[in-house]
Amino acid sequence: MNMFRSKLTAFFSVTLLTTLLSSPSIATEESTVADEAIRCSGLFYLLTAIPGNQAATQVAIMMGEVYRAHASELTGKGISNGDLLTARDEAAEALRSEYNDHPDRVADLALRCNSWRASIAATFQDAVRESPDGSLSESDTENLMLSLKAPNETRSVPPEDRLSIDEVIRQAMDSQPSESRQELLEKLRKMAEESK
Repeated sequence: MNMFRSKLTAFFSVTLLTTLLSSPSIATEESTVADEAIRCSGLFYLLTAIPGNQAATQVAIMMGEVYRAHASELTGKGISNGDLLTARDEAAEALRSEYNDHPDRVADLALRCNSWRASIAATFQDAVRESPDGSLSESDTENLMLSLKAPNETRSVPPEDRLSIDEVIRQAMDSQPSESRQELLEKLRKMAEESK
């Protein structure tokens, strides 16, 4: 009975999180931050496909942790690494699809995410500088993450910078496999079943 109740609670927590993140009518500031953070994490994850872009990995991880803090605050439950990676991968897949129809929206997201990344880095640098021992505890880090607000607008950039951003996004999308992760996993499952 307790196992059933535990699974039911987990199911309702995931359902609540999904509903909160996708329903604008009941979206809160926390869900907006969580949603934007996981979209940024997915975007920077896609940018890791560009050779020599190791910084994108670190930013994808940072944005994932912002998502984890705000999503955990929403649900009252911790977000596992597996759940975090699944959410990030789903966001990346959604961005790949969105890019096909609306590349300008993905470029706008890239501008917002990059601006937010710089703001988050400055917030943490200031906090470390103000800390008596020059470091942050786990609770200080989580409190800082929970204090973050989602970026609400795309800053304007000169046309030549916009072309550069569009090119980076195109290069990252062109570097992605033509099949989605889910399609590849399905093929692997079928191959494993056929080999039995």
